Amino acid sequence: MALRKPLRILSVLLVASVSSLCRTATTFGFMLGLDGQVETPYAMYASTRDGRLVKIIARGDRAPDGGIISDLGAPAVLPDGVLIFGAEVNEGKSKWRILRADPNQQDERIHAALDQSGVSSDCRPMLAEDPHVIAGPERSVVFVAKDQNGRGTLFRYANGRVTCDVRSGDRTAEGHLIVNLGFASEQPGDHGAVVLRAALATNAAQARRYNTKSAIVLVMPGTRASEVAVESSPIHGSRYGKQFGLPGLSQSDGKPLVAFTSYGGKGAALFVGRPNDLHTEIESGPRTPAGSLSFLSDQRPSLGDDGSVAIRAASGGRSLILQIRAGEPSVIAREGEEIAGGQKITGLGDPVRSASGRLYDEVMVEGEMGRVCSFSQAGPPSILSGTIDVFPSSFAVNRNDQFAFLARHTEKRTANLVKEQTRTGTSL
Repeated sequence: MALRKPLRILSVLLVASVSSLCRTATTFGFMLGLDGQVETPYAMYASTRDGRLVKIIARGDRAPDGGIISDLGAPAVLPDGVLIFGAEVNEGKSKWRILRADPNQQDERIHAALDQSGVSSDCRPMLAEDPHVIAGPERSVVFVAKDQNGRGTLFRYANGRVTCDVRSGDRTAEGHLIVNLGFASEQPGDHGAVVLRAALATNAAQARRYNTKSAIVLVMPGTRASEVAVESSPIHGSRYGKQFGLPGLSQSDGKPLVAFTSYGGKGAALFVGRPNDLHTEIESGPRTPAGSLSFLSDQRPSLGDDGSVAIRAASGGRSLILQIRAGEPSVIAREGEEIAGGQKITGLGDPVRSASGRLYDEVMVEGEMGRVCSFSQAGPPSILSGTIDVFPSSFAVNRNDQFAFLARHTEKRTANLVKEQTRTGTSL
């Protein structure tokens, strides 16, 4: 386990690694409260067409077709505002299911998402944990899970059908064996494109000895996955590092743009460009136009259609959000600055951008509460989540700026803070 350091909170954010042959561990978060109890998300909230913020579902609610909701996964927001998300349902024993919800409906808002009539016997997802679904721009949903034969598989759900785009054991277009696919690393784009992490081997014998290399691959419908970047492979007189961050995907002139961080012995670098024509956008180190950068996030960069990138970084011990356009970085937000209402930012999450160009981020504010903020050039960031305590790494937004996120149990959180105040003699 590792601590996600740049997000400063009173209760500890633990990061659980998913066991895989990919050398960069995909992560998902849970909270260890001040009372030592593991804290999972309490509820899900989403915006409606008329701009209201509504509670969608909470732990303890009844699931469609029976059972009780015992855990919630981060939501994905389709172009029409409908939510798709994983939920753990207890029906005597717990199992994960994929559900959908329409924030604009008042009654019978929650339904099962995967119609079993659209699942074939040779392409069946086995959901042992939160599938971490990601919405595409064309009402499709993608996720990585094991299939009925135990192979890591990139699943696509669209038009009522589940298809298997690529599986472990397949070959890339360049001939390497796909040993494993990065759980929760997938990012869909236009025309069915998906970019994700993978572990590659030269042949089955190398795979059996775990002699693999981490990689970023691009999947297009009906074609083999193509290699975008491979560990230690050359790039403009240098080489990629041994690890890759989560990749981002966008479109420009109808062609895919990708962005990801690479980590090696000399630090971290952010790469951006066409899959076959990548360049270094910025590197950590003592000399950058944004100052001395000690950290570049390994989470997903937010990539705009114009090629600009927003990413979380750190300089001088403080978290910041950088926007990089044509190689020139500018600081969008910095730890210690104020948001609307005068509260100071005490920690920053990873930025998310919609097609309109609006930039969003989960921030921590004084009192150690999570908030979702919208950033613009005019004035301080505005709060979109009200007084709801946002669960880290759960915010999602579609191209029409409709959004959703998970929440922490505010009453429990307040009780923990009071308990800590009493124990330490500090003030809230």
